[in-house]
Amino acid sequence: MTVLLGPAGVGVPLTMGPTWPTGLLALVGVLYVRTTTKLAFTAACRRAATRACRSLMKGWPSPGSAVVAVSSSEVLVLVLAVAQPECVPYDVEKNAVRHAEMVRRAEARVVIFPELSLTGYHLDAPAITVEDSRLGPIVEACAEAGAVALVGAPVKDEGLEYIATLTVDGAGAKVAYRKVHVHASEERFAGGKRPQAIEVDGLRLGLAICRDMAIAQHAEDTAALGIDVYAAGVVHQAAEVATQEERARRIATDHGVWVAVASFAGPTGGGFEHTAGRSGFWRPGGDLVAQAGPEPGEIVRLTIG
Repeated sequence: MTVLLGPAGVGVPLTMGPTWPTGLLALVGVLYVRTTTKLAFTAACRRAATRACRSLMKGWPSPGSAVVAVSSSEVLVLVLAVAQPECVPYDVEKNAVRHAEMVRRAEARVVIFPELSLTGYHLDAPAITVEDSRLGPIVEACAEAGAVALVGAPVKDEGLEYIATLTVDGAGAKVAYRKVHVHASEERFAGGKRPQAIEVDGLRLGLAICRDMAIAQHAEDTAALGIDVYAAGVVHQAAEVATQEERARRIATDHGVWVAVASFAGPTGGGFEHTAGRSGFWRPGGDLVAQAGPEPGEIVRLTIG
């Protein structure tokens, strides 16, 4: 028997073979009953279909075998946190220790940090690699907490430098995403080639870095990856809080996904003496559900599923 992990509210038996699309329609029917808006319904169906295809491709069942959709309340639940660490300019070693402390405090499965959180928004900071031993404290904290940290850093990869998001867990660090829409002031860095998503416990997180959020096509292309959450690390001026919130609302509304924004708090480089902070979460449809204040050291946690 193959198990599909989808956002249906109850188990739905699907029969493979000539009549199996009828079972898929039954699954969609459950999605409709459990969804309050047409937009969220469309997004939920898209994500369910994506997961179904991935599951089936791993092992297509024989004709007549049963396929069961499992309740999201039983399986697909994820605790997320957005964090605003205090940052020491250029000091990856000290900042990694502070990231590790926040991972432990967050008590979350995924902890999202701001753009360039390991160095501060200093565009001349040396690039790091995923083998950098200074990442050790974050790796250790993630191993202890069973967490995945999404960390902002300048990286050198295949001869080019990028503003990137690293995924750090107990096994080490990887480059998960390279900022696609770099600003003119960030000319030192190459732009990433495409949107990216990661999967954690059956839910998919699309990744973004700051200016990416301003580009409607980026959100559209990322949503097309079948995501549940659009997760962004950003740096904004204190006077740009309204812009930060408008972008998050727009993406949550247009694409029917959760939006998580980790926003830099405290002074940093690049003329950002007074940053916005106010990291938060927006539900599908655009409502703000949880938000930090403007000060460094704050963490906001949310359970989705």
